[in-house]
Amino acid sequence: MRSRAPSRPSTASSRPSTSSPSTTRASPAHRHTRTHTPPGRHTPHPSPPTHLPRRGRRGEGCGCVSRPLARPLPAPSPPGTIPPEMGKLDRLKDLDLDFTRISGTIPPELGDCDNFYELDLDSTFLSGTIPGSFAKFDNLFDLEMDHTQISGTLPKVFDKMARLSLLYVHDTPISGTLPHGIGKWDNVEELNFKNTPISGTLPSGFTTLDHLEHFDVSSTRISGVLPRAMGNMNDLKKFMAREPQRAAEGTLPKKLEQAGDLEHINLHSMQLSGTLPPEWGRLKHLEKLSLYGNKISGARPPD
Repeated sequence: MRSRAPSRPSTASSRPSTSSPSTTRASPAHRHTRTHTPPGRHTPHPSPPTHLPRRGRRGEGCGCVSRPLARPLPAPSPPGTIPPEMGKLDRLKDLDLDFTRISGTIPPELGDCDNFYELDLDSTFLSGTIPGSFAKFDNLFDLEMDHTQISGTLPKVFDKMARLSLLYVHDTPISGTLPHGIGKWDNVEELNFKNTPISGTLPSGFTTLDHLEHFDVSSTRISGVLPRAMGNMNDLKKFMAREPQRAAEGTLPKKLEQAGDLEHINLHSMQLSGTLPPEWGRLKHLEKLSLYGNKISGARPPD
């Protein structure tokens, strides 16, 4: 029977340490230890070493090909113009070019589309003046030219647009006066001239617009007095004339209470004088009234 050889004594403690601080082994806290997982349980992936360099964005320092995360947006197309050939579309009833990069002027040939029902040119780069050929738009219902550089005056041909229901020319350089034939627009519901150099006074036919609901001449050069017959406008809901470029005159119309559907009146800084008419207390649908900056005195109308 072979006898077991005696174990050699450990010499680790007797040998001098020759390792330098730069070659010292990592402490157990930095080592990856493999733990025993019972059968049937998922083995979690070990956490990445803390001493490895941090990985940057895709394609940085990893040797792989960088790929875009999203498809780049196409470059904006150069602005174009309205070709005169559009006038040959004699069946065209609705042309909507708003919020496009259309520039240049309105070609007179566009007036040959005499079946137009809606023409939306707002928020474009159009300039120039309104062609006289617009006189052919007998059936025009909706005309929007706001937020453009269209200038000049509103031509007299607008007097013939008897079917016009909506006209937006606000925020443009359009000047001149309001059309004198505005009283012929029996079907008009919305008129917006704010932030334009339009001047003069409200035409006498303005108060005959029985179907007018929204009217805005804020920040214009409209002056004069407010017509007393405004009370005859039974469908009027919003009347805006705030911050005129020229001071208005006169007092608040007393018979305005007859316009019983009024919801919003803004006469901010019109320099009107007088008292607040007690009759205005009958405006049962009124939600907002602004008389800031006027020379109004007196008590609030009774409830």
